[in-house]
Amino acid sequence: MAEENNRINLNRQFAGVLRELAASPENNPFAVVEQKEAEICSWQEIEPLLRGMGLSLVRQNQCRWFLREVIRLLCSQSPYVAQHIKFCIGKWQVFGLNRELLQLLVCEVYEWAKRQKRDDARAA
Repeated sequence: MAEENNRINLNRQFAGVLRELAASPENNPFAVVEQKEAEICSWQEIEPLLRGMGLSLVRQNQCRWFLREVIRLLCSQSPYVAQHIKFCIGKWQVFGLNRELLQLLVCEVYEWAKRQKRDDARAA
């Protein structure tokens, strides 16, 4: 696994997210969130981050499409979701997006979902 992480040059937080997803897909925080709700809420969290980075509108829209795809993958509950996310990042790199930005977006949306799951558990 370490050799694969070096080859793709993953940052630590992103590698941690992939490990969590691969180790226990049943604990995926997106298990209790509907895809459309996750898209809307996560975009509300991510959009200010992207604007603060000074990305062009075209790049922001590409990030939005990337996030839609990642959320669709996360909501699918596939046991191979971590691998699918790696492939998704590779695809969007071909479209010109920066790998570190894509990893950051996956981490941010995953952490958002974990917070939502914790907050829902407290409220119940």
